[in-house]
Amino acid sequence: SVTAEYGWDNYNYYGIYAFPTVGSIDLQQKVNQFGVRGMYEFYDNPIFKDLSFKSNFLSDHFSAKESSSEAHLNLSKYETTFKDDINFRMDFGINVQGQDTRFDLLNKNNSKYLLLDFVPKFVLGYDRSKLTISSHFSLLNSEFESLMVPNYSESFKFKWFPKAEFQYDADDMFKFYTGVDGGIKLNSYSEMLKENPFLVSDQLLLPTKTKYQFYFGLKGDINQELKYDVSAGFGKLENILFYQANSIFDNLYTQNRSAYNYANVFSATYDSGNLSHIKGSIQYFPMQNLSLDAEAQFTQYKLDHYDEIYNKPLLNASIGAKYAVLDNK
Repeated sequence: SVTAEYGWDNYNYYGIYAFPTVGSIDLQQKVNQFGVRGMYEFYDNPIFKDLSFKSNFLSDHFSAKESSSEAHLNLSKYETTFKDDINFRMDFGINVQGQDTRFDLLNKNNSKYLLLDFVPKFVLGYDRSKLTISSHFSLLNSEFESLMVPNYSESFKFKWFPKAEFQYDADDMFKFYTGVDGGIKLNSYSEMLKENPFLVSDQLLLPTKTKYQFYFGLKGDINQELKYDVSAGFGKLENILFYQANSIFDNLYTQNRSAYNYANVFSATYDSGNLSHIKGSIQYFPMQNLSLDAEAQFTQYKLDHYDEIYNKPLLNASIGAKYAVLDNK
């Protein structure tokens, strides 16, 4: 299956600060995005299970360009049983991500990233308990150039991140789980615009690394109509992304300036530190084909250099409803 998507955003930067308005001032920003995603299943293949892929292409009003692609290949599972009551399953996945971002304003930050991730997974099941042991073996190649850093730089790094989970099902109502996770996330201009559309079209893009993230929780089915999941966790991260407001980019008192030069845009800022979170969600099925859900998460950061994290939500909450028009669809 293949799906193509196109998005076009045409808007103004949010306002003018510190300058009186005289006549018509252009504050326009336009963003075009085209994406393709798909999945292919290898039927009756003893080696490969499925392949999924996704590509995205972005351009904006100020000549920024970004192309990104990722592919996930899952190998066929190996399953067996020991002593009639211990189930064993082995999976192996390969993930590839590439990203090329080029800006044409201010410092003209340009970056390229290639991330190769090998993810073996072993699952042991016994009675009401299940143990999953996995890892991320990550190879990251980075290329960067900017007017602020005249010398072109390139680096190649290998990282290992833990991934494991234990779950015990006391019954359908109470299922306890705990685990640890980690990995590398490539921060893209495209994803950042979804969080904050008022970004200047010149961003320093750095990957966020989750060294480890411990978590524990409780979930279950209270009855056939109501499900819940509550969890908490803490971890250590490098290059946590948030946003700081910019001042003007020159010292001239004039209105003859660009749309992004009215102290009305934001830039990416990074710091390392600790993250803690508490999360809860419920699902309710009052009738056939209808589901209601609600979710809330509180996040707390303790950064190494900043006292506070800026322009990043600490509390997220959502409610939703889904109705299937056709049965079993």
